[in-house]
Amino acid sequence: MNTHDKNRKAQLLQEWRSTGESKSGFATRHGIGQSTFYHWTRNLKRQSSINQPSKGFQAITIEEDTSIPAKPVAVIQYPSGVKLEFHEMPDPMFVKALIR
Repeated sequence: MNTHDKNRKAQLLQEWRSTGESKSGFATRHGIGQSTFYHWTRNLKRQSSINQPSKGFQAITIEEDTSIPAKPVAVIQYPSGVKLEFHEMPDPMFVKALIR
């Protein structure tokens, strides 16, 4: 198999995912070069990560609430300089998870 159309690649990649078989075993069984099949799976992973939402920080909008005290009741400052201010006493288990 030297050339592969997109539909055939998609079918083979779907089949490979459903079998749980190793990449090399699947490629050998279907007469596909191992480096070719690794290339396909790498491209598939890259394409699927493009279609998924970012796992990084997302911008959020916070509406100002005048009932919140101006001074925080608790502050956590990380070595990186990131500072978290709490204007209400947070749950102790939540704080413990943040400082681990």
